[in-house]
Amino acid sequence: MNPTTAVRSDVLPAVGSFLIPGTVAATPWVALAWGAPHHLQKFVDANEAISSVAGALLIVGVGLLIESVGTFVESQIVDRESRNPDVSERWYQYLKIAWIREPIGQRYLRKILMTFKFELNLLVATVPTMLGTLALYHYHVIRNEDAAWLALSIALLGCYLWHAVAADADLLHRLRGTLLEVAEEQAAEATDRIASSLLPSSNQPEFISR
Repeated sequence: MNPTTAVRSDVLPAVGSFLIPGTVAATPWVALAWGAPHHLQKFVDANEAISSVAGALLIVGVGLLIESVGTFVESQIVDRESRNPDVSERWYQYLKIAWIREPIGQRYLRKILMTFKFELNLLVATVPTMLGTLALYHYHVIRNEDAAWLALSIALLGCYLWHAVAADADLLHRLRGTLLEVAEEQAAEATDRIASSLLPSSNQPEFISR
């Protein structure tokens, strides 16, 4: 079995959309516990197998938590700050679509949605990352210059991600509107075909009863 085709093409981006933000959010806190006074490094060196499992579970757990917070931010902040007042209404209409023929635009929407979720989760991850950087500075784990550069980089990344999330949310809203129009056209065509199939054919002979 080919491992590249055994997994759906949209699974790996979906997993990465919370694993990478989870890693980013957890890194400064692991660095804080690595040395004195917690001495996490000694525990890892003495228990490599357990540490690997614990590290993986930590990243997955933090990533899933960030994704949950990201969903809340999307519905309570991003959608409310949107320039489109009918975001929720169009979203629920879109969920009712049952495609007769899936258009190319649907696949494009899925691609944009994956990018949107990654950017949103990474935006949420910048908050614990910034707090972790401040903690590293407070406990003198990193130098003042390094802390300043890290904090500035995280802040700039957060600003960029906020604008990217807002732009992707607007694009997704417009794509859903276009796909709703396509779904209505497909439904009208299907209705016309059914209606025409129920009409008597003009080529069939007519039998006159005597």
